Amino acid sequence: MGRRGDQVEHRVAGGNDQFLSGQAPVYLSGPWQVGAFAQSARFTWAAAPDPCEERCGGFPGGKYMVAFKNSKEPALAAAFVQWMNTTENQRTIDQSAYWLPTRQDLTASGVQYPSHSTDMNTFLKDLARTPEDTFTSNSSPAFTQSAQALITETDKVIAGQEDVKSAVGNLKTAIDAAAR
Repeated sequence: MGRRGDQVEHRVAGGNDQFLSGQAPVYLSGPWQVGAFAQSARFTWAAAPDPCEERCGGFPGGKYMVAFKNSKEPALAAAFVQWMNTTENQRTIDQSAYWLPTRQDLTASGVQYPSHSTDMNTFLKDLARTPEDTFTSNSSPAFTQSAQALITETDKVIAGQEDVKSAVGNLKTAIDAAAR
């Protein structure tokens, strides 16, 4: 954690090192780790479906690419975005980066990954169980503030500075404020 003005700035570190060294038996992450773990893990591992109770699935995430019309080469930038987002180029990058497809045609036809296709299919199945309303959440202007509030309140509970009931109340207030 660091300080910026009056706000506490949280820097979230991934658990890759702890997981890969065997210090953490479970690591909650996503498909973007599959390629790294396929190369670095010195043990057998597997992706497991997200827990499911009232609602199922994972967090849909997203990939965005933009070109700025006021850049030095707007036509070139637009052409690059168009080229990068063809079906074949998206298939290639999804395969090499172990990304889930975001194009409907690739979602329908599937992507053949170089290894760990069973693990990638676990993520794809979770995506199919993900409620429709969550797909807009990741691009909501309130998302970052809400996520920061969740981190802050969780920190307080873990540090023994607040009980869970108070944390949930504070989190609801912070999310409501961010959503306005």
